[in-house]
Amino acid sequence: MQPEVSISERIDATIWSSKLPIGVYDAHLNADSTPGNPNGKLNYSLLHRQLLLRALELTDLGEHQAAILIAQSANELQIERAISALLSHRGIEPELGNAFLEFVPGYNLGPTNKRLRRLWESLSGDQKLVSLAPWRDGRLAAHIARRNAVAHRGATVSAREARDSILVVLEVMEHMESVIVDLMPGSTDRRISRITSPGKQPGP
Repeated sequence: MQPEVSISERIDATIWSSKLPIGVYDAHLNADSTPGNPNGKLNYSLLHRQLLLRALELTDLGEHQAAILIAQSANELQIERAISALLSHRGIEPELGNAFLEFVPGYNLGPTNKRLRRLWESLSGDQKLVSLAPWRDGRLAAHIARRNAVAHRGATVSAREARDSILVVLEVMEHMESVIVDLMPGSTDRRISRITSPGKQPGP
């Protein structure tokens, strides 16, 4: 029997070994080149995972409400960038893509947001989202309910509930990233900048 992998280890493992190229979630922005960034690509492709690491750190500090809010922010940030990447992959011009994104009804991919789910499925061809464990067993809906209770009513939550929310977000992230990578030919050939959590150093 293999030892259980912790949440932080799963987040870190993807940061170090991710196939996502620099700026894959920001392809529609067509950013100008900057010193040290000659290709003009924004180094934001793993920012959602940095936020999720921060949520985990806050849970360890007892800041469970903040952890849930940041975890959901990480989730919505990733979804927004995933939709952006898919628009670019479909050949949508940046100006049109940005205009299109203004009509997206938020990036809260809960079971009740059918419009966003249909958009994701149409752009990605992914039909497995609703088959994910957090979706089937109700944990995604429970996470969204917790987030709303914290954000709108100041509800208190336990460490276990905060970690449950972080794990749900991580499972959705892992799935959506795998879909994006599979759709981007040659993405494994591009080097990413390594992103560390506080106190960690990049490996070789």
